[in-house]
Amino acid sequence: ATTGTYSYFTRELSVIYALPLADVWIRALAAVESLQLHIDRQRIDGLGGEIQARRPDGTNVQVSLEPTGDHSTSVSVRVGDLGDREMSERVQRAIRQQVGI
Repeated sequence: ATTGTYSYFTRELSVIYALPLADVWIRALAAVESLQLHIDRQRIDGLGGEIQARRPDGTNVQVSLEPTGDHSTSVSVRVGDLGDREMSERVQRAIRQQVGI
């Protein structure tokens, strides 16, 4: 994984993982569940994946996955309508733990 990039325009924290989409997908789902977020919707196809979840207080959490090559995947996390960098970093940390880095 590389260092995350936070966009103040999109309010997303993006990290590229050196793993194929299918491998990151499984770990992203496990990370969201480990943070006790309620998953409202999930979808994955050859173009990417998306997990829509919410915190106990109802705040939306969106995790978007996009392949950036055969063996790398970009994961973007956005929390709430206005973004929450700290919570986005917690989600990415949980994914890194699942990946083992």
